[in-house]
Amino acid sequence: MSFAAGLILVLVGTAGLLLAPSWNSDMGEIDLLITAIGALLLLYGSFSKSPAAVKKAEERNALRGLIAVVSFAMLTVGMLVVMIYFFGHIDDLRPYVPWAMAGLVLAAAGFYYGIAYQQDTDLVKLAPEIGFVPADTGPGSPDGQYDIKGVAGGLPTLVNLERYPSSRNAPASFSLYILCRTANPYGVELRIKPEGLADKLSGPTLAVPRWDWYSVRANNKELVMKKLPPARQSADSSFSDKYGFLSLEAKGTDFVFNFRREGYFSVDGKEYLLKLLADCSALAASFNQG
Repeated sequence: MSFAAGLILVLVGTAGLLLAPSWNSDMGEIDLLITAIGALLLLYGSFSKSPAAVKKAEERNALRGLIAVVSFAMLTVGMLVVMIYFFGHIDDLRPYVPWAMAGLVLAAAGFYYGIAYQQDTDLVKLAPEIGFVPADTGPGSPDGQYDIKGVAGGLPTLVNLERYPSSRNAPASFSLYILCRTANPYGVELRIKPEGLADKLSGPTLAVPRWDWYSVRANNKELVMKKLPPARQSADSSFSDKYGFLSLEAKGTDFVFNFRREGYFSVDGKEYLLKLLADCSALAASFNQG
């Protein structure tokens, strides 16, 4: 992460120098210091032993992080202009209001892009060990927000990792999203999630053996009732609470599985991830057979 941090500091420091009234001013000296620290981190990162794919992901994350920071600043300024105009009744700001509104839309999109398309470097580091490669993460890519991609159980598969830091009310946790692309010749549409009050009030759901406490809705009930029970038959099934199974949504060729667990995910999670990939791809592929 030193390379990514260094790149961010160099970009921020350089931008500050361009905007500072003088390099000899207090602000200019601070920007020079930020740029120098960033350059040292870049130098250190360049000689680090991190794989090239990890360094590339760190660079992309740094640039996207910078976009998010700049976009957040634009959001703040835009909202201030709009609020001062409407609540302060300052007519001199009228010409700037349309620009502020347009800037808010652009900044919101930039902030979402900078945050949502971060690529998890632990998964990128782990990818070669499980036969995967870094995904082409981005809004214009079919890989979307996913971090790595490969083949599991004969199916094209993508994996995304989301981390949630600890807070006063909850411990640290992480979510894994596994997308398996399969033929789905029967056009199965399926949604499984923990059963809640809203599910009980919104009409009957499928009572699937071994899937108690889950809300199951599907268009092909006969096939779903045939395929789902065996998936939880084993006590070591990935779809048990032991592995943190949360939900499944299938539509078209995409079967998206979501797992969530307390704690921290690291490269030590190789066996855990391989287990999930094997069971998810097997269940998704089973719907290709009647």
